[in-house]
Amino acid sequence: MGIGRDGWRGSLRWVQRGVVLMLVALLPVLLAPPGHAVPGSPGPSPRTGANTQVVMTGTGPGQGVTGGIAPVGSSFDPLAGYPADVPAGFDTLNEGFAGVITARAQGSGDTLSMYCIDIRTSTYPGIGYQNGTWDASNVPNVGYVAQLLNRYYPTTDEPAAAPTVNARAAAVQAAIWFFTDKYVLAAGDPIRDLTAGIVADVIAQGPLVQPPPPNLAITPGTDRGPANALVGPFTVTGDAGQSVTVAATGAAMFADQAGATPIAGNAAVPVGQQIWLQAAGPGAGTATLTATGVATVPTGNVFLYDGNTPGVNDAQRLILAQTGQVTVTAQAAAEFFDTGSLQVSKTIAGPAAGQQGQIVIQVVCNEVALDDFVIPAGATGTQSTTYTGIEAPATCTITETTDGAGSAVTVVTVNGSQTIDLSADTDPADITTADPVTDTYDLAAGSLVVTKTITGTAAGQQGDVVINVSCGNGLNQDITIPAGTTTDTTQTFDGLPAGTECTITETADGATGVTTVSTVGAPDQVSIPAGDAAAVQVTNTYQPAPGSLVVTKTITGTAAGQQGDVVINVSCGNGLNQDITIPAGTTTDTTQTFDGLPAGTECTITETADGVTVGTTVSTVIGADPVTIPAGTRVHVLLINTYSPAPTVTTEPSTPATSSEPVAPTNPTSPTHPPTPGNELPLTGVSPELFMAGLIGALFICVGAILLLAGRRRGAHRPTPPSDT
Repeated sequence: MGIGRDGWRGSLRWVQRGVVLMLVALLPVLLAPPGHAVPGSPGPSPRTGANTQVVMTGTGPGQGVTGGIAPVGSSFDPLAGYPADVPAGFDTLNEGFAGVITARAQGSGDTLSMYCIDIRTSTYPGIGYQNGTWDASNVPNVGYVAQLLNRYYPTTDEPAAAPTVNARAAAVQAAIWFFTDKYVLAAGDPIRDLTAGIVADVIAQGPLVQPPPPNLAITPGTDRGPANALVGPFTVTGDAGQSVTVAATGAAMFADQAGATPIAGNAAVPVGQQIWLQAAGPGAGTATLTATGVATVPTGNVFLYDGNTPGVNDAQRLILAQTGQVTVTAQAAAEFFDTGSLQVSKTIAGPAAGQQGQIVIQVVCNEVALDDFVIPAGATGTQSTTYTGIEAPATCTITETTDGAGSAVTVVTVNGSQTIDLSADTDPADITTADPVTDTYDLAAGSLVVTKTITGTAAGQQGDVVINVSCGNGLNQDITIPAGTTTDTTQTFDGLPAGTECTITETADGATGVTTVSTVGAPDQVSIPAGDAAAVQVTNTYQPAPGSLVVTKTITGTAAGQQGDVVINVSCGNGLNQDITIPAGTTTDTTQTFDGLPAGTECTITETADGVTVGTTVSTVIGADPVTIPAGTRVHVLLINTYSPAPTVTTEPSTPATSSEPVAPTNPTSPTHPPTPGNELPLTGVSPELFMAGLIGALFICVGAILLLAGRRRGAHRPTPPSDT
């Protein structure tokens, strides 16, 4: 049976309804952001290069997952723990594959297991990769991912609770994406609990440090040298026991610097092998040294796009899930250049040649400093050195940076700075010669420094001091220090030829009548040193000049010559204590001088015996007492004793009174005492002998008068005898 028109119309309505329902069901999938973790469809035809270490080949165990991803720039922190569900604001992202990505190691062909650490970027089979660093990957929390890979599939069979190997691999990949891309599985995803458990465990364990990369290298990476010499050494480094082969293009390989032990191309060498390269042809050129070996790569190493496929600017970052081996290659470059030779010479001359210090000449060619040309101190004549293997053509500058001159030696330099154009040698005997650098040395001039010091207790009381300086170069000059100077006086004479003899003489020492001087340091003769100063110190010590005391005794008066011994005592603060005795009867002046008394000494002059006798009186006058001795002069002290005859005194006895009462006797007149020193009046009164005689007489008179008075009173009071009547 055919189908009627109404039947066709009914069938069409059912088809239309089915299409609408299908579109509605597919709408969430169509609107979801694209998932790139699943290896994408092949793009441009992939290519590899010399730097390619592994090539992405496909996928291993794994399965699809559902969930959401944080928007770019989200502040969501994976280290805070796995959330109970996809957080609000996350974009839905259901990945068709989460699990192991396989790769093939170049050279060995070994299959390597990888995981994706960059969910937003795609890759596909044939894309090449090379080992990189965590920093270069620009992926967060790689240390936690490394910790995860050490504890979970495929390094171990964890999580053991996974129902299948595909679920196990997917749970590990989802946990990695949580740390690297903030991807969270939906609450209903069957492996969600496995992934949450992995995350919690890894956060508790903490991150690991970056593992070592494949270890094969050549050091240095570049070197250069003359085309007619070997360049190197280049050293192959890697793991102990690692199998390495080496090859060179544009050069021959040798195991020694002399080029005696060749190394064949693609020969196996041990780690640590040193290699020198010799240019394959004459003249300038380049060469490449390549080392190839198989290296062990630990879990946690990242692999980055090698950049060799045209039209592909980036590819998904991968991390090694399980330790494997890869073929690694290391390269170094050598550059060979044409060379020239340069000779530099040094000539040392002059009267002081040989007394200079070290000389240094700097040579720089094409802004590259060569070894310094060093001429040791004390060298004479001509010295030279030749520089070979200088890259040519070149412009070389020659500069004398240290000329050997010093304080004792001067120098005049010729050609101390010059520029030389150096061409490539066409013959080994071709040497470019620079102009000789000539240094002429002479002794440096010296100086004479004369210092005058004034000291002593009388410093400042001296007169002018004159010092004469006379030198063999014709210098003849006086240095005058004015009278009364107390500070040091210094004068310097510069520019004196080395070896000049100079005599320093003090022609006036400044001593005066009141000062004495002691001079140290002059006369003196010195030789002027080269580049230095000869110092002469002249010190004058001034002291007050000693003074004198002159004591003169003058005897005068009408009784001069009748006196007895006169004694004068001189006592001074310096310890002098001396008597001057003028014999009795002396009439002429007596003078005694005491020399050498220190200035300022105080002296006391005392007349301890004045020479007065019974028949004389004396008046003494002392010119000054005490006296102070002045510096450098005499002080005179005059003592004058004026003697006079003692006057005669007559004493007459008293007449008794007629009164019935006794009369007291009259006392004789007391003699007058000599005048005090300085009193010019003559002495009056009786002599002591007459005074004593009068005193005795008066005593007898008084006794007699008392006895007489007593007798009279007894008679007056005598009782009357009784009468006989």
